[in-house]
Amino acid sequence: MRRLGTPEDLGQAVLYFVSPASSWVTGQILSVDGGM
Repeated sequence: MRRLGTPEDLGQAVLYFVSPASSWVTGQILSVDGGM
C-alpha cells in the first residue's frame, strides 16, 4: 500500500474486539502490519 498506517486503520478491529460481539473470540492475536 506504500503508506503509513493510522489509528483509524486499526480502530474498527479494536472496537470489535472490545465489543460484546467478540465474546466468543479468545486467544487471538491481531497482527498490525499492513499485510506485509
